[in-house]
Order: sequence, then C-alpha cells, then structure tokens
Amino acid sequence: MVQELIPLQLDQTGKLAERWLKFAGVSEKSAQTYLVVIRQLLKYFHDNNITAPRREDLENWRDNLINDRKSASTVSLYLTGAKLFFRWLEQDGIYKNIADNLKSRVKISHEHKKDFLSRDQSKQLLNFAKGKGTLKDLRDRAIIALMLTAGLRTIEICRADVKDIRTIDGATFLFVQGKGRSEKAE
Repeated sequence: MVQELIPLQLDQTGKLAERWLKFAGVSEKSAQTYLVVIRQLLKYFHDNNITAPRREDLENWRDNLINDRKSASTVSLYLTGAKLFFRWLEQDGIYKNIADNLKSRVKISHEHKKDFLSRDQSKQLLNFAKGKGTLKDLRDRAIIALMLTAGLRTIEICRADVKDIRTIDGATFLFVQGKGRSEKAE
C-alpha cells in the first residue's frame, strides 16, 4: 500500500534519489543530470516549506521554472526527472505518484537552433587552420575538415581513434560514438 502524502524529509529523500538512480539503470551522465533535477526539486520543496508535496506543488514548481525563463528543453527535462522519480517512489510503495501525466506547458522547437557556417566561413576556418604546416597544424586542420564535412560533434572527435578508421568494400569509414550512444558505429 502506497503511503498517502507523508512528509518527505530532505535528508531521507537524498538517499531515496540515490536509490532511485541505481534502480533506473541510466548512464552515468544521465544519472548526474537527474540528480541535479531532483536536488532542484527538493530545494524548491525545502525553500517553500513543503514536507508533504502535492500535485499542485509540482505544478507550481513547473510554473516557477517557466517564470525563471528556463528553456523549454530544461523545463521538459526537469519534469521528466520528477515524473520518473515519483513513479519509482510509488512503485516502491514509498509515496504516491503526484506527477502522473503532469504536462510541461512548454513547446520545444524541433528546428535547428544554431546557425551553420557559410561556405566562406568554412574556407576561412580551414585556411586559418593551415598554420605553419607543423604536424600539430595538420592534425588540427584534419579535425576541422572532418567536423565540417561529416558534421561531427566535438565529443565524437575526442572519442575517435585511429583504430576506428576501417575500410569496408574499398570504402573508408570512421566509426564514431555518437551522442547518447554507448558503442561506435559508422
């Protein structure tokens, strides 16, 4: 039987958040992000003397995030973390799921958010990367060319290694570990 809106003490809930993260089985990076989310939620509860949170407290927290001009992506991420946390609390019989079907009330744009480099800007960047022709300059130019032509992110370049370059049926491929992936792929 799920306990109905008992006081959640902050020191106790901090331990619950750690237990939840172990249960969730998410990547280390996601766990760090969700821990920040839960800490922000608990700080909100603490700052507003909320010891037995109700759904309207979560709605007020959400509205507070929006009023603080958090991006739509941030608001959505925070609410997802809170929903997952309260769903787990209910599954473990610790606390009622007060976040079920909580809506973010923000719209995330799925359009590209950053401008790309123009052809001239790309040429200027590559020319600048020529440097004095040292081995380091050649490496840097190759990295920039790879990022420009393949659209690789910085982290994908950092994770790339010479052994990730493979020839398959006469074509050369670079296997990269993309964003949110745990393995490298072409």
